[in-house]
Amino acid sequence: MKNHSIAQAINEILEHMKNVPLSPATVKHYRSCYNTVWAYCEANCMQKFTSADANAFSNVQLARCDNGEIKKIYCWIIRRAAAVLAEFMEDGIFRWQRRNYQEDRLSIKAYQLLNKFKNTLTDSLAEGSVTLIVQEIRRFLTFLEDNECPDIYDIPLNSVRDYIIQKAPSHKGNMINLTWPLKKFFAYMKISGHSTLNVDLLLSNPVSSRKRVLPCFTDHEIQVLFNVVDTSTLLGKRDYAIMTIALYMGLRGVDIFNLKLSDINWKANLILAHQQKTNSCYKLPLVPSVGNAVADYILYARPKSDSPYIFLRYRKPHRKMKRHEGANLILRYQKKSGFEHKAGDGKTFHAFRRTSGTRMVQAEIPLATVAQILGHKKLDSSKRYIALNDEMLRVCCMDLSAFATVKEELK
Repeated sequence: MKNHSIAQAINEILEHMKNVPLSPATVKHYRSCYNTVWAYCEANCMQKFTSADANAFSNVQLARCDNGEIKKIYCWIIRRAAAVLAEFMEDGIFRWQRRNYQEDRLSIKAYQLLNKFKNTLTDSLAEGSVTLIVQEIRRFLTFLEDNECPDIYDIPLNSVRDYIIQKAPSHKGNMINLTWPLKKFFAYMKISGHSTLNVDLLLSNPVSSRKRVLPCFTDHEIQVLFNVVDTSTLLGKRDYAIMTIALYMGLRGVDIFNLKLSDINWKANLILAHQQKTNSCYKLPLVPSVGNAVADYILYARPKSDSPYIFLRYRKPHRKMKRHEGANLILRYQKKSGFEHKAGDGKTFHAFRRTSGTRMVQAEIPLATVAQILGHKKLDSSKRYIALNDEMLRVCCMDLSAFATVKEELK
């Protein structure tokens, strides 16, 4: 591939894009992006295009974005086009995948330590927890190297203290997200014999973390959201099925998107739910409203694909939906219905799950059963749904009629 010209490489990449498959409009858009890349190469008399060239080109586009010459979304797309071209010219392999454009500033020694630590987490923690911990420890190791820590296997206590002081302002109300990864890391360092540093006192949480009871959707809000979904369209059928599963079965968004065609037993009216967070699976009854919505999507709206997953992207490439797409879905219909949503109000896609749990509590289903249906390993996780049941809380209120009251005027 190194002997091919830049123009030849670009043409071959565009052909590969058609086979992803990407829509003709998307391929046309990338052709426009590559015209910009080609103009840059000609202006700089370039005969090849390396990763270093792609980074330099991307920096030019970022500067144009900062100056208002191009929009940020175009800047991101053209950056991706440049990265694909550099990789293709290096080894002739076309890669259509997500990329991390941040420079990895860790030394090889620190990177190897981080990978060893990560491997100890994967068997005992959910993927999301592993990601949170690894990201925090990556930042910690970067901090140590930026501050010229002499040896990452001999970390001074003052360096840990300085890191916590620096990061604490961005963790108000959730310090455990800062201290927990560090506890895990130093426990690993101690067990593996890399360090004997005692950080227990420094990483202790004198105040227990706050547990907010976020609200669920009201019946009126549910009606408003479902009414604006146009089930006569392909996209509407898919979104209606997803929202119905979330509301009536209480599955998390990531678990809905991980559902496979083989997970539904239509004859027995059962659905096999795999919980990514707890790494467990359990069977749930397929209620008629959910079964009808999913069947309508599969039969009349699901793109033709060999993918084993039920819910696929509406646009090409028709891959499995990703966890963040649940947030995009609910925001789309909140905006369409004029639904008032503010940051931190809890009215997110996950509110469907809270609504499901609250409705079960309101129906006086035993808490242990609610926990089993929602896949909670601990009963305490389900107890918060009681706090969302106003009627049951009203019954628990103490009668104050037996206490004499005196009305006094302020002097």
